[in-house]
Amino acid sequence: MICAKIGDQFFAISCGKINNDSYSATIKKLTVAQRGNFVQIVPQRFCAGKNHFLIALEHATSALQSNQAITKNLLLEFLVHFFGKRQLDQVFEDAKFEQGEDLIAITDAKEKEHKKILQNLGFEENKSEKMNLQGQKKELMQFYGIGKEELGTLSDKKNALEELVIEKISFVALQN
Repeated sequence: MICAKIGDQFFAISCGKINNDSYSATIKKLTVAQRGNFVQIVPQRFCAGKNHFLIALEHATSALQSNQAITKNLLLEFLVHFFGKRQLDQVFEDAKFEQGEDLIAITDAKEKEHKKILQNLGFEENKSEKMNLQGQKKELMQFYGIGKEELGTLSDKKNALEELVIEKISFVALQN
């Protein structure tokens, strides 16, 4: 689990899988869990790393605070900034996940409450010491429209792909 404070809000992030076989049941539980809490689940395959996730959350909270938000709802605004897309129908399509798929869950709850919320969703947290917030390089490049040439320009960086994804998603607020 990763814990982060963004602005005046506390967030907890976990990697894992949903332990039931019904996407619709999970979405219904997620909807109930979201009442009064920030609870969101995204496919891990679209995450380029910890900074990608945290910066998307930072952009979403900042957009709402500065009245620059696209959706006026932190749950949706986070998805817009995470996927780097303004069209909500496309964002919802991208946010879908399959049974057994690696997922990332985030809540605005402290550790104990975070675990309880995830347990109620049927989310089984990965028990490994090191969280892997990174999807597959090839799929990330294709999804975020990053070419090999672009990646090559930052070859001296530790995680060049994550930096380019962050750059791509940062432009979502500037799009018309």
